[in-house]
Amino acid sequence: MRRYLIGIVIVAAIVLLTVLLFNPGVPAPQPTPTPSPAPATLTPTDPPPATATPEPTTAPDGLFLDGVAVLQADPTSGELVALPSEDGDTDRLYTYDGNQVMFRVAIGNNGTEQPVARLVIEDQVLGEVIVDQITEVPPVTGLEVSLTWDTLNAAWTTDETPGIELAGQPMGARTFVVQLFDAGGVEVDSASRVITVRPRPVVLVHGWQSSAGIWDEYVGYLSTIFPGWLGLPADNLSTGGARPFEDARWNADRLNEYIAAQQAATGAQHVDIVSHSMGGLISRAYLHTYDAPVAADVRPTVLRLIMLGTPNQGSPCANIGALLHLFTGALDGAWHFTPEYISAFNLSVTQTHGTRLTALGGTDIWTCGATGDGVVPVGSATSYGADNLAAALTAHIRGVTLWELLFGARDYEYSEVQFNAFVLPYLLAPWEMTSAPARPFQAQAAPPEEADAPPVTQRYAITIPPGSRAVNSIIVYGGEEVGLVFAPVSGVSATLRDRQGNVIASLSETEMESLPLPVLPYRDAAPGVYSLDLTNNSPETTTVHMAVFELGLDNELMVEVEEDDDGVVLLATVTVNGNILSGAEITVHVGDVEVPDGENRLLAQAADTAGFTDRGGAYRLPLDLPPGTYAVAVQARVNGYTLTEQLTVTIPEDEADED
Repeated sequence: MRRYLIGIVIVAAIVLLTVLLFNPGVPAPQPTPTPSPAPATLTPTDPPPATATPEPTTAPDGLFLDGVAVLQADPTSGELVALPSEDGDTDRLYTYDGNQVMFRVAIGNNGTEQPVARLVIEDQVLGEVIVDQITEVPPVTGLEVSLTWDTLNAAWTTDETPGIELAGQPMGARTFVVQLFDAGGVEVDSASRVITVRPRPVVLVHGWQSSAGIWDEYVGYLSTIFPGWLGLPADNLSTGGARPFEDARWNADRLNEYIAAQQAATGAQHVDIVSHSMGGLISRAYLHTYDAPVAADVRPTVLRLIMLGTPNQGSPCANIGALLHLFTGALDGAWHFTPEYISAFNLSVTQTHGTRLTALGGTDIWTCGATGDGVVPVGSATSYGADNLAAALTAHIRGVTLWELLFGARDYEYSEVQFNAFVLPYLLAPWEMTSAPARPFQAQAAPPEEADAPPVTQRYAITIPPGSRAVNSIIVYGGEEVGLVFAPVSGVSATLRDRQGNVIASLSETEMESLPLPVLPYRDAAPGVYSLDLTNNSPETTTVHMAVFELGLDNELMVEVEEDDDGVVLLATVTVNGNILSGAEITVHVGDVEVPDGENRLLAQAADTAGFTDRGGAYRLPLDLPPGTYAVAVQARVNGYTLTEQLTVTIPEDEADED
């Protein structure tokens, strides 16, 4: 019986267990759930909660790169901005030579410890490590590291570039790898950025009687050498021609505005300047007044100034042009390039702030009695600069395209060769500070001896109807060298013939219009009468202003200044064949060197003055002028020709006539 009951119990238990396990309508017992904590919302700069101890999700040294940004300072605001991208491709970035570039690297740490990390940035093209830094990385929050790369001289290959045989070639795009290592030297993460360092933009500053258009071909040429290399013609200047003349200082203000605008537009912290003729004086005035060192690297904004045919000590040709302006109103602004004016300019425009100066002067053209490029003597052009070249080239006298204007070449290929021989190597040369940031220009007060003003023997204002010719007699008195200087004019050509009708020299319509001082030179001219043939092919009546000068004549006008009871007195003496001459017709023109607006425009206003007293060939004239500095031109008409002399006169306060 007992066995029977035990069997029934076992069977019942089996049945009950089967029902519980296989009947879906009966829920199985479940454990009571335990609530989990809400996830933490921490930013990289948030400190860890004081009571929370996060569970490590990786190894204790769980380091990783949490982001890599490449930035540079905006030249205008100074704020850090992202590098621009090449053609909208965000994987390809670019900057400009001389910019300070910042790699801002965020290092994450998933561990609970503060391990040591090593951060390396390598230029894979050159195989150079530009940054190698060791730091400790806090847990949870991680660390942001800012690393600076100076891109100076990074656009071009140099003699020291590893693995590069030819210097002066574009470096092109470069891949920079950011590598993160742990304390054991094991790489735990990496990222890369592709960056091109473009050459510094080249600001192009034109000269007197010219315009920004002369640089059109130059702009295209730069971009073919290095895609993205910017040539920026300064198109807001006024240097004569269509608008009234404004001096170098006035234009320096405009140049400052232009450079600042281009920096803001491009992001370039530094630029170079290539200037022609007066453009070099404008650029020098800009350096003196505005080119303070950039805060990011204590270098000047302009790292290199290349001057082509700049009259750094004036030009004797300008003396003739100044007389044309003084007596005819033509060639406005010529006074600003005379040796006397530039001498004063050099005393007040001295600072370069560390900019590297380079100068080119021509040597193969007769230049109003000196050797030069036809307008500027070579000694004047190359008188200043760390790197100078006196080349057998011309910077002014012939041609109308950029290449012709700078180098006197008719053939484009020849011009390109000359550009490659001079301008390009200096643009490519590695830059370094020459000396202290405020290095003076080392001005000289006295003009060079070779720049003495040649005597003007005749002046003409010849009016020609449209489509007509005018033939004029030119008297040569027997000087060693003779030259005819014209004010630029449109639609007129000029031909000088000897007594037999042979052509001696000529200027085309293009040259008469485009050159700042069109000159017809004639060496070893025998005394006599020559003919000047002027043809007006324009549809309008045109007046041609010109002057004739000769060197080697034994006639002289000597002008001196002294002080006596009458104040400042001008004394003039005329000698003809060594003999003092009485009875000459004397005229004096006086103009202000400094005008009220402080822009130092020489002869801003010219006025005739008479009243010389003839004392047996010694002519005396008291200068009844207010205090100030004046440009004085004295003219003496003698035996059918003219002698002229120019000088700068200062009337002191105590000597001035206060009335």
